[in-house]
Amino acid sequence: KFETKPLLDVMARAIEHPDELYFVILDEMNLARVEHYFSEFLSFIETRERDSDDVIVTEPLISRADVNGGRPVYLPQNLMVVGTVNMDESTHAFSRKVLDRANAIEMNDIDLAWVNPERDVMPISGVYADALRAPFLNSNDLSDAHKKALASSMQMLMQVNGILEPAGLHFGYRVRDEVAFYLTLHQEEALESLEGFDTDAAMDFQLMQKVLPRIQGSSLSVLKVLIGLLSLLANTPLEEDAEYGVIEKEVNPQNTRYPRSVKKLLFMLQRFHDDGFTSFWL
Repeated sequence: KFETKPLLDVMARAIEHPDELYFVILDEMNLARVEHYFSEFLSFIETRERDSDDVIVTEPLISRADVNGGRPVYLPQNLMVVGTVNMDESTHAFSRKVLDRANAIEMNDIDLAWVNPERDVMPISGVYADALRAPFLNSNDLSDAHKKALASSMQMLMQVNGILEPAGLHFGYRVRDEVAFYLTLHQEEALESLEGFDTDAAMDFQLMQKVLPRIQGSSLSVLKVLIGLLSLLANTPLEEDAEYGVIEKEVNPQNTRYPRSVKKLLFMLQRFHDDGFTSFWL
């Protein structure tokens, strides 16, 4: 007898209630290799398409008479999957295949000062599934006007990829498209009006979430990538064999358009200098 597990049950409930949001949290998801147990899920993400009712669906994960009343179970558009990880010697790193399909949000800033809450946290209300529905599935969904507005950002992204390529760290169309979707939504939702979230900040977040996590290694080519990206993002000419101490004096993250990425690159460069190896993760 086939026994459904929690994830499949949540998918079935999300299909039954398309106007509600469903979140699945995979805690400590890298205690085992993500690619080993999550590869099928990642593959089904690639089959997303819109049906005749403009609903995003995937190929069915399972279609059996004894599951979900015989109705196929697929990845519904109102299901959000979030994984939490600690990156240390007891866990497994992510492959680029996983990183390409996710936004890696680092949460390492710590403030140990006591904070007295000014008010109770109120429950969120009035947010429905359409609020997080993906408006774009592939680059064909972007209009000519969208692509024209993205011209300068895509040019910069191509420069980044050109720096990554000699080390074999360059990305493909999936990352390009997802960065384009992020920046397009940032513009359409007028999010630049939020403090500290202008267009440069949006690109800075995407570099941190989609590009820099790919970088790791101990080769000279990785060192050249770090210095090349610092030179580009800090708009500061740097020799590819420059010493870390010289670069640290010449580059101040707060005086750049992309302070988060520049700060992280300086950390990665220092780690390479100290240990002969670097990665995005602490």
